[in-house]
Amino acid sequence: MPRASANGIDISYTDGGDGDPLVLVNGLGQPASSWELTLAPALRAEGFRVVTWDLRGTPPTSVPEPPYTVADMAADCIALVEAIGLAPAHLVGYSLGGWIVEEVGLHRPDLVRSAVMIGSANTHGAYERLRYPLMAELARRLDPYPGDLDVVDVLANYLPRKNLQDDATVEMWAGTLDAGPPPPREGRQGQWDAAVTWMDRDAEARWRRLDVDTLVLAFEHDVDSPPARAEAAAALMPRGRFEMIPDVGHLGVFERIDAVQAAITSFVRRPAP
Repeated sequence: MPRASANGIDISYTDGGDGDPLVLVNGLGQPASSWELTLAPALRAEGFRVVTWDLRGTPPTSVPEPPYTVADMAADCIALVEAIGLAPAHLVGYSLGGWIVEEVGLHRPDLVRSAVMIGSANTHGAYERLRYPLMAELARRLDPYPGDLDVVDVLANYLPRKNLQDDATVEMWAGTLDAGPPPPREGRQGQWDAAVTWMDRDAEARWRRLDVDTLVLAFEHDVDSPPARAEAAAALMPRGRFEMIPDVGHLGVFERIDAVQAAITSFVRRPAP
């Protein structure tokens, strides 16, 4: 994989396909390689030049000492877009990646042709305010970190409850989530630290200033970004639009690839007003 020296770190990325540049921005702990199992091939087939990259803290990108902030990772994204000549690009962020896209759109709208925030645009509820600091504290204390703890956390929070009753579904996801090497402690802690501090921003004031074409894409059973909160966020954005994919939770980006790809493609290629 090529690397770019940008914003003081080495960023590992992939760059493939022809057409308008589209940058996929990962969720917390998500390796860039996972996009090859989901959206990257589908978007390349639709005629996009697709760039994926590993966030700071996720090897082979550099793993600086924590803490990290969303602003740090947005600066990484900006530096990468400029280093490989992508601007203006469509930015598509999932979960933590959506926060990064929001930050880039606020501070460097000239780089953003359109923004898609998947499972990420919402005010943070009581459950997240309990969970995020706990996960950051576990990342600080546990080294090595039990891989099964990550698997159980993702399944319990991100699959609809009915799916957890099906052994084949649980075993499939457990095998998928446990397939790669565990992230280093510094990276895990840094990314969870970023999630904790992100909750303290003045979200509504920021959304009112986010003057880029933005799709807020939600999933019906998402506990991280509940659809009602995501729809309220989109309504505050000057050029925001809301769409929901039914019957899935936060992992809908992996479970409903066709629907997510269709929503992205339809939005970024919609006729000019």
